[in-house]
Formats: sequence, structure tokens, C-alpha cells
Amino acid sequence: MWISGALFALLTLLSIFLVDTPVATALAPSVDANRTLADPFITFLEYAFGFPVSKFLTGFVLILAGAALFAFRRTLARLLLYVGIAEISSRLIAGVLKNVFLRARPYESFEGPFFVENGSAFPSGHAAHFWALFFALAVAFPRLRIPALILAVLVSAARVMVNDHFVGDVLGSAAISAFVCAALARFIVPSAKLPQA
Repeated sequence: MWISGALFALLTLLSIFLVDTPVATALAPSVDANRTLADPFITFLEYAFGFPVSKFLTGFVLILAGAALFAFRRTLARLLLYVGIAEISSRLIAGVLKNVFLRARPYESFEGPFFVENGSAFPSGHAAHFWALFFALAVAFPRLRIPALILAVLVSAARVMVNDHFVGDVLGSAAISAFVCAALARFIVPSAKLPQA
């Protein structure tokens, strides 16, 4: 995961300076059509993962489940705690960094790849949520890694295709999630039970 995080971080930098503005500009004429596909998908996922209650609900539910099982099934409990803490941490870090970078969203500004006052695009909170689930599930429950990867990629693509985020915004979220999940795995997941991700 450390290598994945470094790769995503490098791709984020390249995207910010070389890819973001051309892709957002190219997508601008088709945003309304893209919304008819992407918005229902994103709205469904937001409800399925409890966003109307809290963006952190999924993580809290996993942490509560892990805590409840800790006395009976310690390994499963640790894995659930790991996924929940990784998801909350990644989403929280992404939210804090939005207030540091203040990057405008593509629909707000096509004025180059840089950051402006009062922006909230970088990094993507939605992408951080689903990339964290992918990386954490790849470690904790490897059989779920392919569906989780597909979900993370589809959410990232949906956020870009409607010009809510630049490509670099979702790549940055993937980098954050990979680093957070890698760091937490060392402390929470028992090394003897750590599957190959």
C-alpha cells in the first residue's frame, strides 16, 4: 500500500499540472448528460452508506461492530475496527485538507490547476471514503477487494465526469487513503493475520 500511495501521490501532482484543466474543459459540454448517469448512482451510494445521517456513519458502525465482537471474536473484531478507523481517518483527513488547499471545483473555475480562496475540491471526500474502504478491505477481507476497487473507481469517475472534481482531486484522495490504511494496518491488524493486499 505504501507503493500505491506513492504512485497515487505522483499521479496527483502530474494530474494537477498536466491533466486536470484539459479534462475538465473537455467534459464541460457533456456535464448535464453525464449528471443523468452519475447523480442517481452517487445519491444511491450516499444513502446506502448513510451519508444523510453522517459522512462517518459507515466507519462508526464498523467500529461499534468491532467493539461488540472484541470479547468473542478478537481477530474479526480487529479487522472491523481497522476498516472503520481507516475509513473515518481518511475521510477526516480529506475534509481537513480541503480547508488547507481551498481548490476551486472545475465547475467554479477553469483558471488553471491552482488553488483559490474558499474552494473545496481537493481532495475529494467521496473518493476518500471509497478508496479507504478499498484499501482497508483489501487487507482485512481480501475477497471484497475487487468489488471495493470497482466501487472506488466508479465513484471517482462519477465525481470527475460531472465536473465536481478534477482528476487530481480523486487521485489525491486515493493517495491519502492508501497511506492511512498502510499506517493503520501496522498498529491494528495482527501481523500474523495480515493477508497479502
